[in-house]
Amino acid sequence: RSRREEHFERLRWAPSSLRARIIAWFIGVLVVSTVGFVVVTYEVLEIRLDQRIDAELTQEAAELRALRSSNDPQTGEPFASVARLFRVYLVRNVPSRNEALITFLAGEPFLRSRPVVPYRLDRDPELVARWAGLTEPDRGGVSTPAGRVEYLAVPVNSPSGETGGVFV
Repeated sequence: RSRREEHFERLRWAPSSLRARIIAWFIGVLVVSTVGFVVVTYEVLEIRLDQRIDAELTQEAAELRALRSSNDPQTGEPFASVARLFRVYLVRNVPSRNEALITFLAGEPFLRSRPVVPYRLDRDPELVARWAGLTEPDRGGVSTPAGRVEYLAVPVNSPSGETGGVFV
């Protein structure tokens, strides 16, 4: 045998029979399609999760706005203060699993929902600094020791029209 024949024989990796080639191609197509299916499924689930999070955040803000435009149930008059609005809202709303509701007054954490998350967002100095003084709504995500947190922070005007607090 020549050296050239030996070289080509070492390079030859494809199966020699037609049946073996068909099986190899079938396995290759099956692997590629399975990987593609897994990637597409992951992306679809990720998109649906993001949509659900956005819907829940928007719903909480809408509920707060609706309460703000109604009357204080104790007095029957418009809410006299942002603090009273936050108290009533937090009494009426129970957060879902992995959801936290936090309020700020005068740049300081005020009230929060009962703890249902493993990390106290209202004790994180960076997050408190970010949310406490907002004058415009802020939507985003941050990394915490407990994982990624998606949030919506909404400034709430006092009866006098200035920002009286922030709802996160």
